[in-house]
Amino acid sequence: MQNAAFVRWLKSRKLTTLADAVSKIVPVKLEMNWRDQDNANDCAIYTMRHMETYDGKGLAGWDAGFRPETSTKTLKNLRIKYLARILYATINQHAHRLSAAAKNFKKL
Repeated sequence: MQNAAFVRWLKSRKLTTLADAVSKIVPVKLEMNWRDQDNANDCAIYTMRHMETYDGKGLAGWDAGFRPETSTKTLKNLRIKYLARILYATINQHAHRLSAAAKNFKKL
């Protein structure tokens, strides 16, 4: 059961009815045409993009913006995009300090 850890967590929160329902779900692994067996460095970038674009309706009509030949430039741009979102998120207590450091660096 691939969802065993989630089921245990639900049970630990006394959500037994939900845990029982989730334990019966069989996860489906989508075979995406942009899968890359050789790139072990950018799995977080792919994951962030999938979470950003997936609507839960399967592969039909889903466009994550990747192609089998996705360029390193595309991945680099996504790294920058997600890094900026994380660094400058309102929940980040150090965002102001990072912004000031970036402005000082730009002056160099």
